[in-house]
Amino acid sequence: MLNKYNVRSQEQKLRMEKAENESICPFCPQGLKVIHKLPIEKTFGNFFATKTAFPYDGVDYQYLIISKKHIIKSDQIKLKDWQDIGKTFNWILKKTGMTGGSMFWRFGDMKKNGSSIQHFHIQVLSGNSSERVPEGKRESIKVKLGYKKKVI
Repeated sequence: MLNKYNVRSQEQKLRMEKAENESICPFCPQGLKVIHKLPIEKTFGNFFATKTAFPYDGVDYQYLIISKKHIIKSDQIKLKDWQDIGKTFNWILKKTGMTGGSMFWRFGDMKKNGSSIQHFHIQVLSGNSSERVPEGKRESIKVKLGYKKKVI
C-alpha cells in the first residue's frame, strides 16, 4: 500500500505512481529493482541496508533498514528480526562513521504516521550541521512522524 499524499518530491511521487500502476511494493524484491533503484549494501538475516532514494534536506547520511518480507505490522517482527535490525544498524554506523543521528520507523495506519510506503522499514540519518555552526545559521531537519489537529 502506498500513500502519495506523504511524498516529499515530484520524483518520489512519479516512482510511487509507477509502483501503483505496476502493483508492486517499492521495498519488495521487484520494487527494489524497478522503483527504489539503489543497491542493497548489506544483509543480516531478514533485513538489509540501502541508502534512501529521497533523503531529507540537510542530512549527511540517510539509510534504510528494510525487511525482506512484506511486513506491515510491528507484531510480525520476531526476536531474531530485532537482532538482525541491531546488526544492520551497527553496520550502518561503522560504514558511515556516524557519531550521532536519529533512528525512527513508522507503523500501522499511514493516515496517522506520515509514511508513504506500508512496508516495515527504519530510517537512520545524521544531520550535516554541528555545534560549530552558529545557532542562527542552522535549522532542524523536518521529518513527518504523524499528524495532529491544526489549532485555528
